Amino acid sequence: MADSSKRVLAAAHGKLWVDNFEIGEFTELMLDISIDREDVQWGLGKDSKMVGVTGTGSYVLDKVYTRGKSILDSIKSGKDYRVKLTWRIKDPDSVGDQFELGSIEDVWFTTFNLAALTKGAKVGDTYEIGFNPEKADITDSIA
Repeated sequence: MADSSKRVLAAAHGKLWVDNFEIGEFTELMLDISIDREDVQWGLGKDSKMVGVTGTGSYVLDKVYTRGKSILDSIKSGKDYRVKLTWRIKDPDSVGDQFELGSIEDVWFTTFNLAALTKGAKVGDTYEIGFNPEKADITDSIA
């Protein structure tokens, strides 16, 4: 019997931690790895060779607390603010009650909202990040 649609994971069950502190108000997390390539001439054809990897991403939080102050204070003092990001998605309908757990060490910030207000709308903050993919790991996976 094929798996049913209930096996599709719901992000409502996701969790995010920054430096081992749970951020309950997160609404979105995107982590991407780009593979840097250069052309390789192979006879008359062209192929490509992986020459590096780059990690980028973002996360969005509903505004509940002033989360950007520590980043701002670090920037103002000339320090490069870095954190550890950890995520988990554990959906009660996942196959065998499994979950995905991953983390990235040494994450840096490229952009964050100092203020983002729209009258009549809920307030949220977006954090754009970068990371070295060699410092990323998925320690538990859903098989």
